[in-house]
Amino acid sequence: MRLRDFKQKTDKNDALAIDTAASLEHIHSVRVQSVDDQAMQGMERGRNLALTHQIAQSNHIRGLLPELGGILPRGLTSLREGIPFVLEDAENGLPDQFRAVLLRLWEHLLIQIEHLDDLAKQIEMAIEDNDVCQKLIKFEGIGPIETLGLALRLGKGENFSSGRCASASIGLTPKQQHSRIKARRWAALSRIHMAKFGPTASYLTR
Repeated sequence: MRLRDFKQKTDKNDALAIDTAASLEHIHSVRVQSVDDQAMQGMERGRNLALTHQIAQSNHIRGLLPELGGILPRGLTSLREGIPFVLEDAENGLPDQFRAVLLRLWEHLLIQIEHLDDLAKQIEMAIEDNDVCQKLIKFEGIGPIETLGLALRLGKGENFSSGRCASASIGLTPKQQHSRIKARRWAALSRIHMAKFGPTASYLTR
């Protein structure tokens, strides 16, 4: 709303800027989410946060090992297979203090992995009761997480007049500021894998 806000930021000025923007014909309103949609969005955001913490923890553990002569391949699977061996090997030269810290970090990572798996199961159960998600998940290459993200973004497609409008909403179509400027594709939204959603946008607006 900064383009429409002509004064310093206050609640009053923000409300005026929103009201001014809403009165313009070329400004499109966003879809109003239902309570169920907001609950599912909370699950999605919770999973994203858990995934971020898991990646940060695994990278932290992997980054500590080379300083003491231990190197593990990239990937969570390699870490899960390698850390127990590192902890149990009494002849690898790791100081006892570091071994104790590594054990705590590893135990914390296992808790994070379990938490992330539980959230994924909850999401799978949630999309089973959602009609839009059940239609989307039938497309090849779209799993439960991608299905949820796309359903939350587009809903039933009632806010879009065409498949192109729906595609533009999720960053699949090029954008162009001026006729002389070469069109460039929007960056994919980080929460969902947009490359998989080409055929689904037009389907939702039928």
